[in-house]
Amino acid sequence: MLGGEYKAISPSGQVYKLILKIKATGEYAVFGGYQLGSQGSKIIVEILNPEDLYPTGGIREVSPSEIEILDPQPYND
Repeated sequence: MLGGEYKAISPSGQVYKLILKIKATGEYAVFGGYQLGSQGSKIIVEILNPEDLYPTGGIREVSPSEIEILDPQPYND
């Protein structure tokens, strides 16, 4: 998986999944990296299946303004 373990750890030690939503399409994604270029920065995201939030293998480049960070979900996996 491109994004590896898409986790964040709060100061209290709680681990969260960071899920992104592409505003234009409504697709869910995880951060996969970024690309800097003469046309500006792009974020590389890996698309998730909306039913189980498992990676589909689809990869996209989006502008930072095109994504929304959803409320982090507790990581219980």
